[in-house]
Amino acid sequence: MTRYINFLLLALMGSTWGLHFVLVKKITSVGVHADLILFPTLVGVAIAFLAMMAITRSSWRVARTWWVFLVICSVLGYAFPIWLELMVARYIDSTLITLMVTSTPVFCIALGFLLRLATVTVWHVLCAALGVAAAMLLLLPSAALPQGSSRFWLLVAIGVPASYALYNLYVAAAWPKGLGIFTMAAYESVIAALLALPLFITTTSQVGFQGLAQHQSAVALLVVVTAVEVWSFFELVRRAGGIYVSFASFAALAAGIAWSALLLDEQITAWMTMSIGAIVLSLVLCLIGDRSQAQRAHQC
Repeated sequence: MTRYINFLLLALMGSTWGLHFVLVKKITSVGVHADLILFPTLVGVAIAFLAMMAITRSSWRVARTWWVFLVICSVLGYAFPIWLELMVARYIDSTLITLMVTSTPVFCIALGFLLRLATVTVWHVLCAALGVAAAMLLLLPSAALPQGSSRFWLLVAIGVPASYALYNLYVAAAWPKGLGIFTMAAYESVIAALLALPLFITTTSQVGFQGLAQHQSAVALLVVVTAVEVWSFFELVRRAGGIYVSFASFAALAAGIAWSALLLDEQITAWMTMSIGAIVLSLVLCLIGDRSQAQRAHQC
């Protein structure tokens, strides 16, 4: 039963993650500067989890030794990758943004093995290999790269999965004993918002501010989607470990393609269809072959 719950959390995280990318693309495509979105999104997520802390009567106390953990997590899991996502969203197709994130398991497996932060299994390698194959179906054929997308910014976007990989491994390995999920999510979001505040303050584009106000409903939806994504991540990483949770990036790619077609009217090509097929197979392997990793993490 545990592994099926883990798989459902994986699917939930992936679907909301894919929608997150599409909403960012939708907002930035109407002229709203990337720097303007990050801060209000983080503030909204922080408010959501602070409210959950109040509702569940979670402890507001944070041990002194936890602050280093929270700051590192805020940078690796929020401030840097989300800022980078927002920056590249103006230059590449939203489906390709989600595509780049599919390399997260590859970084996770490599770093987990080299740093001895996680147990790497044959199933991990097979799942990651299929994910890479899915990515190559879109990146290698010249016809697969949508018009207007930049290969330079695709390379820059690699920093997103690299940061997420380090974040996944660090959270799974260094989570302080006694720190609850809502407390972790709330304080991490507050710290990340403070880190993003200078970017928001220094943005002087009046057009951007007007666009942000006009699309406040989309930003509000982005906050809700991000909050669900964050909650499912923390729940899953504590249950199944850093490598397992990284496979949500494969689900995010498939979901991103579907959400893009639904909300942005982006065309789904034959290459994308084949890529989705490889992703589905990869997730099936993840479900049937990763029970030992999930059980080990659950026992910790």
